[in-house]
Amino acid sequence: RRILYALAFFSGTRRSEAIALQWGDYDDSAIPLGRITVRRTYRHATTKTDVERPVPVHPWLAHVLDGWRREGFPRHVGRAPRPEDPIAP
Repeated sequence: RRILYALAFFSGTRRSEAIALQWGDYDDSAIPLGRITVRRTYRHATTKTDVERPVPVHPWLAHVLDGWRREGFPRHVGRAPRPEDPIAP
């Protein structure tokens, strides 16, 4: 739940967009900040406005996501995250 709240707060996404984010949507190698590409909502194949948009990742959110990917997600799910897995299961 905290990961979902951090995603929604620091990325400015709608709740249904934050829920639909997958690990494949997160590019931590983008310069100067990482990037999350918002492509869909929880119930629909596109966003509310039908516009796919890149969202820069705040350094604190990048730190939280890195820890979640390395430790939290495997502990919670039992394996490393795949690109098609939701960031906040």
